[in-house]
Amino acid sequence: MKMKKKRKSNKFFAAFSAVLVLLCVAVWFPKLLGVESYYVKTGSMEPNIPKGSMVYIEKIEINDIQPGIDVLLFSNEAGTKSFTHRVMSVDYENETVATKGDASKVSDPLPTPFANCKGRVLFFFPYWGYVVQALNTVWGKAIIALFYIIWLAVEIEKYKSEKKAVKA
Repeated sequence: MKMKKKRKSNKFFAAFSAVLVLLCVAVWFPKLLGVESYYVKTGSMEPNIPKGSMVYIEKIEINDIQPGIDVLLFSNEAGTKSFTHRVMSVDYENETVATKGDASKVSDPLPTPFANCKGRVLFFFPYWGYVVQALNTVWGKAIIALFYIIWLAVEIEKYKSEKKAVKA
């Protein structure tokens, strides 16, 4: 009976740790390859890129943009907010792009300066942004820390009980 409990708790902790490692790899590994990740906060690109997704972008030159195909991530002038929209056309002379969210029937009212472009969306993971954003809060970090403290306490108790069993 005790062995089953040990195995279940070990499997649970191993699975939780594997999920955390997978999330860390999804967020930090692409940075090693020069790819940045961003959280999608709105549904402007649905259904193609759902709200809550993590998008991964690469740098792009204005001459490499493929209108109607490429989805770019832009920041506002202050760099405090960003949005992800599909490029509808490019004005090479003024270095601006006309964009449109896939969920919208009309293009954005004003062209966006290409200087505000952070990059082209390479790929995305639907809904992962919710998890990453939650774990990036104080509460999320506290829950992870508490989880590992409890796990450590359980392992210490197992070790003590096994040591007592061997002595007896």
